[in-house]
Amino acid sequence: MQQFVIDTQELKVAVDIVVISEQGDDRYILLIKRKYEPFAGQYAIPGGFVNNDEELETAALRELQEETGVEAVTNLEQIATFGKVNRDPRKRVISIVYLAIINELPELLPAPGADNDTTDAVWIRLEDVQYPLAFDHDEIVKKALEKYSQIRN
Repeated sequence: MQQFVIDTQELKVAVDIVVISEQGDDRYILLIKRKYEPFAGQYAIPGGFVNNDEELETAALRELQEETGVEAVTNLEQIATFGKVNRDPRKRVISIVYLAIINELPELLPAPGADNDTTDAVWIRLEDVQYPLAFDHDEIVKKALEKYSQIRN
């Protein structure tokens, strides 16, 4: 019988979700404010770690709902993978990034409780976003806006 050896990697898999809402001529992005270090008090895009028994898209929808209260997003599109070695100071994290474009500004109600690592969720006009965002989220937003432009042109 053949035995398989699996190397024990020290990494985590995460999902990040860029949500853009179109309101007439204005475009808004959904951001959360981080509760904990690293980057406590800084804005970031919604996201978090994938559970061991969870599909990637399911994890993205769960994180979005927990951190912002936004539900029923049906048009998630996987747009990129980010995996630079030091993108997260806690551990090696590889993130699968999703984009969702919606036509409303739903009310934001982050879920209370220990699982929620945000202090606030906000809609901010794209032109008004204050950079830098937490982690490498500036790069993620840039990539998402490139994809958004391709979709809308």
